[in-house]
Amino acid sequence: MGGDTGPTVVVPACAAALQALSAETRLLIHGDEAAIRAEMARCKLSEGRVEVRHADRVIAMDEKPAQALRRGKGTSMWAAVETIRDGQAGVAVSAGNTGALMAISKLILRMSADLDRPALTASIPHSKGVTTFLDVGANVD
Repeated sequence: MGGDTGPTVVVPACAAALQALSAETRLLIHGDEAAIRAEMARCKLSEGRVEVRHADRVIAMDEKPAQALRRGKGTSMWAAVETIRDGQAGVAVSAGNTGALMAISKLILRMSADLDRPALTASIPHSKGVTTFLDVGANVD
């Protein structure tokens, strides 16, 4: 599990998400199992709705997408995207290297025939709720 701060931010965010989402929601967390479990204990996140899958390696935040494609197998990000391809998960959320995530996702999941590039979304909270923005870099058709 990469990102700027790893499990110390991601695991508490997972705990908050589970409180806000339906009781049927389950999470797969990929990364350094010992670090993830330590953070789960610190923030009292039980294993009832969480499965931890160990990954020895992470993709650095400054790693180029092409490097991530060449060296990404065995990383937490690669494993998370594979769970979507294999039908074990419906979505992947990452606090890590966005360029690497896009490249790995495009390789593993493939694009729909009529699309050239993936799109990113960002949810921005405000006084009346949350607005989700879709990246304008996507194909309009």
